[in-house]
Amino acid sequence: MRIFISHSSAEAALAEEICRDLESGGYSCFIAPRDIRSGHEYAEELVNGIDSCDVMLLLLSERSNGSPHVLREVERAVSKNKSIIVYKLEEFELSKSMEYFLMTHQWLERKPGRERSDILAAVERFSSERNAAEAAPAEEERTPDKKVHTSGEKSRGLMKYLPAAAVTVTAAAVIIALLMFRPAAPELTPDSLPAQGSVQTFGGETVSEVSSAPAVGTDTEASAAATEPAAASSESVSSAARAITYASFAEPTEQKT
Repeated sequence: MRIFISHSSAEAALAEEICRDLESGGYSCFIAPRDIRSGHEYAEELVNGIDSCDVMLLLLSERSNGSPHVLREVERAVSKNKSIIVYKLEEFELSKSMEYFLMTHQWLERKPGRERSDILAAVERFSSERNAAEAAPAEEERTPDKKVHTSGEKSRGLMKYLPAAAVTVTAAAVIIALLMFRPAAPELTPDSLPAQGSVQTFGGETVSEVSSAPAVGTDTEASAAATEPAAASSESVSSAARAITYASFAEPTEQKT
Protein backbone atom coordinates (compact mmCIF):
# COMPACT_ATOMS: atom_id res chain seq x y z
CA MET A 1 0.00 0.00 0.00
CA ARG A 2 1.30 3.46 -0.96
CA ILE A 3 0.72 6.51 1.25
CA PHE A 4 0.99 10.19 0.23
CA ILE A 5 1.95 12.36 3.21
CA SER A 6 0.62 15.92 2.94
CA HIS A 7 2.03 18.52 5.34
CA SER A 8 3.20 22.10 5.60
CA SER A 9 6.88 23.02 5.76
CA ALA A 10 6.47 23.75 9.52
CA GLU A 11 5.70 20.02 10.18
CA ALA A 12 8.43 18.66 7.86
CA ALA A 13 10.44 17.08 10.69
CA LEU A 14 7.39 15.30 12.17
CA ALA A 15 6.32 14.19 8.69
CA GLU A 16 9.72 12.61 8.03
CA GLU A 17 9.65 10.72 11.34
CA ILE A 18 6.19 9.36 10.55
CA CYS A 19 7.36 8.44 7.06
CA ARG A 20 10.22 6.38 8.45
CA ASP A 21 7.91 4.57 10.90
CA LEU A 22 5.47 3.69 8.11
CA GLU A 23 8.17 2.45 5.79
CA SER A 24 9.63 0.36 8.62
CA GLY A 25 6.19 -1.23 8.91
CA GLY A 26 6.28 -2.28 5.26
CA TYR A 27 4.34 0.63 3.71
CA SER A 28 5.53 2.67 0.72
CA CYS A 29 5.38 6.48 1.16
CA PHE A 30 5.55 9.53 -1.06
CA ILE A 31 6.74 12.68 0.70
CA ALA A 32 7.98 15.99 -0.72
CA PRO A 33 10.59 17.11 -1.33
CA ARG A 34 12.30 13.74 -0.90
CA ASP A 35 10.44 11.98 -3.72
CA ILE A 36 10.47 14.84 -6.23
CA ARG A 37 12.67 13.65 -9.09
CA SER A 38 15.39 15.96 -10.33
CA GLY A 39 14.63 17.74 -13.59
CA HIS A 40 10.83 17.27 -13.28
CA GLU A 41 8.12 19.82 -12.59
CA TYR A 42 7.40 20.04 -8.85
CA ALA A 43 3.61 20.32 -9.30
CA GLU A 44 3.53 17.48 -11.83
CA GLU A 45 5.43 15.22 -9.47
CA LEU A 46 2.96 15.99 -6.68
CA VAL A 47 0.03 15.17 -8.96
CA ASN A 48 1.64 11.90 -10.02
CA GLY A 49 2.35 11.04 -6.39
CA ILE A 50 -1.29 11.63 -5.40
CA ASP A 51 -2.66 9.68 -8.37
CA SER A 52 -0.46 6.67 -7.62
CA CYS A 53 -1.21 6.50 -3.88
CA ASP A 54 -3.86 4.40 -2.13
CA VAL A 55 -4.47 6.80 0.74
CA MET A 56 -3.45 10.33 1.80
CA LEU A 57 -2.21 11.08 5.31
CA LEU A 58 -2.91 14.73 6.08
CA LEU A 59 -1.06 16.32 8.99
CA LEU A 60 -3.55 19.08 9.68
CA SER A 61 -2.38 22.15 11.60
CA GLU A 62 -3.02 25.89 11.51
CA ARG A 63 -0.14 26.28 9.05
CA SER A 64 -1.32 23.55 6.70
CA ASN A 65 -4.88 24.85 6.99
CA GLY A 66 -3.73 28.14 5.44
CA SER A 67 -1.34 26.63 2.88
CA PRO A 68 -2.55 26.84 -0.74
CA HIS A 69 -0.25 23.96 -1.67
CA VAL A 70 -1.78 21.66 0.94
CA LEU A 71 -5.27 22.74 -0.15
CA ARG A 72 -4.53 21.83 -3.78
CA GLU A 73 -3.16 18.45 -2.70
CA VAL A 74 -6.34 17.73 -0.74
CA GLU A 75 -8.49 18.90 -3.65
CA ARG A 76 -6.66 16.56 -6.02
CA ALA A 77 -7.06 13.60 -3.69
CA VAL A 78 -10.80 14.22 -3.33
CA SER A 79 -11.26 14.58 -7.11
CA LYS A 80 -9.51 11.23 -7.60
CA ASN A 81 -11.67 9.60 -4.93
CA LYS A 82 -8.70 8.86 -2.68
CA SER A 83 -9.19 8.05 0.98
CA ILE A 84 -7.80 10.62 3.43
CA ILE A 85 -6.63 9.98 6.98
CA VAL A 86 -6.82 13.35 8.77
CA TYR A 87 -4.55 13.75 11.80
CA LYS A 88 -5.28 17.02 13.57
CA LEU A 89 -2.19 18.31 15.37
CA GLU A 90 -3.71 21.31 17.18
CA GLU A 91 -6.88 23.28 17.79
CA PHE A 92 -7.75 26.00 15.25
CA GLU A 93 -10.63 27.23 13.12
CA LEU A 94 -10.84 25.31 9.86
CA SER A 95 -11.01 27.37 6.67
CA LYS A 96 -14.16 27.14 4.56
CA SER A 97 -12.26 25.68 1.64
CA MET A 98 -10.62 22.99 3.76
CA GLU A 99 -13.90 22.29 5.54
CA TYR A 100 -15.58 21.73 2.18
CA PHE A 101 -13.17 18.96 1.24
CA LEU A 102 -12.84 17.34 4.67
CA MET A 103 -16.37 17.57 6.08
CA THR A 104 -17.12 13.91 5.27
CA HIS A 105 -13.86 12.53 6.71
CA GLN A 106 -13.24 11.31 10.24
CA TRP A 107 -10.42 13.04 12.12
CA LEU A 108 -7.87 11.75 14.58
CA GLU A 109 -7.01 14.08 17.45
CA ARG A 110 -3.37 14.42 18.44
CA LYS A 111 -2.32 12.93 21.76
CA PRO A 112 1.08 14.23 22.97
CA GLY A 113 3.75 11.55 22.80
CA ARG A 114 1.54 9.18 20.79
CA GLU A 115 1.53 10.84 17.40
CA ARG A 116 3.54 8.18 15.64
CA SER A 117 1.86 5.17 17.27
CA ASP A 118 -1.67 6.54 16.69
CA ILE A 119 -0.96 7.28 13.03
CA LEU A 120 0.58 3.84 12.48
CA ALA A 121 -2.46 2.17 14.09
CA ALA A 122 -4.82 4.21 11.89
CA VAL A 123 -2.94 3.22 8.74
CA GLU A 124 -2.98 -0.45 9.75
CA ARG A 125 -6.76 -0.34 10.30
CA PHE A 126 -7.25 1.25 6.90
CA SER A 127 -5.04 -1.38 5.26
CA SER A 128 -6.97 -4.24 6.88
CA GLU A 129 -10.34 -2.82 5.83
CA ARG A 130 -9.07 -2.26 2.30
CA ASN A 131 -7.76 -5.81 1.99
CA ALA A 132 -11.05 -7.23 3.29
CA ALA A 133 -13.03 -5.15 0.78
CA GLU A 134 -10.84 -6.36 -2.08
CA ALA A 135 -11.10 -10.00 -1.00
CA ALA A 136 -14.92 -10.02 -0.88
CA PRO A 137 -15.52 -9.67 -4.67
CA ALA A 138 -12.88 -12.31 -5.40
CA GLU A 139 -14.66 -14.75 -3.08
CA GLU A 140 -17.98 -14.04 -4.79
CA GLU A 141 -16.43 -14.78 -8.19
CA ARG A 142 -15.18 -18.18 -6.97
CA THR A 143 -18.62 -19.06 -5.60
CA PRO A 144 -21.08 -19.80 -8.44
CA ASP A 145 -24.42 -18.12 -8.10
CA LYS A 146 -27.51 -20.28 -7.75
CA LYS A 147 -29.65 -19.74 -10.72
CA VAL A 148 -33.19 -18.71 -9.94
CA HIS A 149 -35.65 -19.91 -12.54
CA THR A 150 -38.44 -17.47 -13.25
CA SER A 151 -41.89 -18.56 -14.34
CA GLY A 152 -41.05 -17.57 -17.93
CA GLU A 153 -37.92 -19.71 -17.95
CA LYS A 154 -39.87 -22.66 -16.53
CA SER A 155 -42.52 -22.25 -19.26
CA ARG A 156 -39.88 -22.19 -21.98
CA GLY A 157 -38.33 -25.31 -20.48
CA LEU A 158 -41.66 -27.18 -20.61
CA MET A 159 -42.36 -26.09 -24.21
CA LYS A 160 -39.53 -28.25 -25.57
CA TYR A 161 -41.35 -31.39 -24.34
CA LEU A 162 -44.68 -30.55 -26.06
CA PRO A 163 -43.85 -32.07 -29.51
CA ALA A 164 -42.93 -35.44 -27.99
CA ALA A 165 -46.04 -35.40 -25.80
CA ALA A 166 -48.26 -34.58 -28.80
CA VAL A 167 -46.83 -37.50 -30.80
CA THR A 168 -47.39 -39.87 -27.87
CA VAL A 169 -51.02 -38.77 -27.40
CA THR A 170 -51.76 -39.04 -31.13
CA ALA A 171 -50.33 -42.57 -31.31
CA ALA A 172 -52.38 -43.64 -28.30
CA ALA A 173 -55.56 -42.23 -29.86
CA VAL A 174 -54.98 -44.12 -33.13
CA ILE A 175 -54.40 -47.41 -31.29
CA ILE A 176 -57.58 -46.96 -29.23
CA ALA A 177 -59.62 -46.15 -32.38
CA LEU A 178 -58.37 -49.28 -34.15
CA LEU A 179 -59.27 -51.44 -31.17
CA MET A 180 -62.77 -49.93 -30.84
CA PHE A 181 -63.82 -50.03 -34.51
CA ARG A 182 -62.32 -53.30 -35.81
CA PRO A 183 -65.03 -55.69 -37.21
CA ALA A 184 -66.32 -58.21 -34.70
CA ALA A 185 -66.22 -61.98 -35.41
CA PRO A 186 -69.61 -63.41 -36.49
CA GLU A 187 -71.51 -64.96 -33.64
CA LEU A 188 -72.60 -68.52 -34.25
CA THR A 189 -75.88 -69.69 -32.78
CA PRO A 190 -77.42 -73.17 -32.62
CA ASP A 191 -79.93 -72.20 -35.32
CA SER A 192 -77.17 -71.40 -37.83
CA LEU A 193 -75.61 -74.85 -37.61
CA PRO A 194 -76.87 -77.80 -39.79
CA ALA A 195 -79.21 -80.23 -38.05
CA GLN A 196 -77.74 -83.48 -36.82
CA GLY A 197 -78.00 -86.24 -39.41
CA SER A 198 -78.68 -83.95 -42.41
CA VAL A 199 -77.19 -84.85 -45.79
CA GLN A 200 -75.27 -82.43 -48.01
CA THR A 201 -75.41 -83.05 -51.78
CA PHE A 202 -73.24 -81.53 -54.50
CA GLY A 203 -74.00 -82.18 -58.20
CA GLY A 204 -76.81 -84.59 -57.42
CA GLU A 205 -74.70 -86.94 -55.34
CA THR A 206 -74.50 -87.49 -51.67
CA VAL A 207 -71.16 -86.25 -50.27
CA SER A 208 -71.23 -86.73 -46.57
CA GLU A 209 -73.37 -86.62 -43.56
CA VAL A 210 -72.75 -83.43 -41.62
CA SER A 211 -72.26 -83.92 -37.96
CA SER A 212 -73.34 -80.93 -36.08
CA ALA A 213 -72.90 -79.99 -32.49
CA PRO A 214 -75.25 -81.69 -30.10
CA ALA A 215 -78.60 -80.08 -29.71
CA VAL A 216 -78.66 -77.34 -27.24
CA GLY A 217 -80.81 -78.36 -24.33
CA THR A 218 -79.85 -75.89 -21.66
CA ASP A 219 -78.32 -72.40 -21.37
CA THR A 220 -75.14 -73.97 -19.99
CA GLU A 221 -74.70 -76.15 -23.08
CA ALA A 222 -75.34 -73.18 -25.38
CA SER A 223 -72.64 -71.20 -23.62
CA ALA A 224 -70.17 -74.07 -24.00
CA ALA A 225 -70.91 -74.38 -27.72
CA ALA A 226 -70.52 -70.65 -28.25
CA THR A 227 -66.98 -70.70 -26.87
CA GLU A 228 -65.74 -72.72 -29.87
CA PRO A 229 -67.35 -71.01 -32.90
CA ALA A 230 -64.08 -70.69 -34.80
CA ALA A 231 -63.29 -74.44 -34.63
CA ALA A 232 -66.78 -75.53 -35.82
CA SER A 233 -66.73 -73.06 -38.69
CA SER A 234 -63.28 -74.25 -39.80
CA GLU A 235 -64.36 -77.93 -39.82
CA SER A 236 -67.50 -77.16 -41.89
CA VAL A 237 -65.49 -75.24 -44.50
CA SER A 238 -62.96 -78.08 -44.77
CA SER A 239 -65.72 -80.69 -45.31
CA ALA A 240 -67.36 -78.59 -48.02
CA ALA A 241 -64.04 -78.10 -49.82
CA ARG A 242 -63.35 -81.86 -49.87
CA ALA A 243 -66.83 -82.53 -51.22
CA ILE A 244 -66.40 -80.06 -54.08
CA THR A 245 -63.05 -81.58 -55.03
CA TYR A 246 -64.51 -85.11 -55.10
CA ALA A 247 -67.46 -84.08 -57.32
CA SER A 248 -65.17 -82.37 -59.82
CA PHE A 249 -62.88 -85.34 -60.48
CA ALA A 250 -65.30 -88.32 -60.05
CA GLU A 251 -66.11 -90.26 -63.27
CA PRO A 252 -69.81 -90.14 -64.34
CA THR A 253 -71.88 -93.25 -63.49
CA GLU A 254 -73.02 -95.33 -66.50
CA GLN A 255 -76.76 -95.62 -66.77
CA LYS A 256 -78.30 -98.99 -67.64
CA THR A 257 -80.56 -99.13 -70.69
